[in-house]
Amino acid sequence: MSEAFGVSLKVLLADIPLLLLVGGFLGWILARKNFWGKSLVSLLVQ
Repeated sequence: MSEAFGVSLKVLLADIPLLLLVGGFLGWILARKNFWGKSLVSLLVQ
């Protein structure tokens, strides 16, 4: 296994849980709550 592949795998394993947490939180907030700037946050997420 090359060094670049190992680094890519480590980054992948660190980023996927982080993206799931942040994405799940933002999805829940956008679906359930009303707040000032919701349209802007929705636009940035999409």
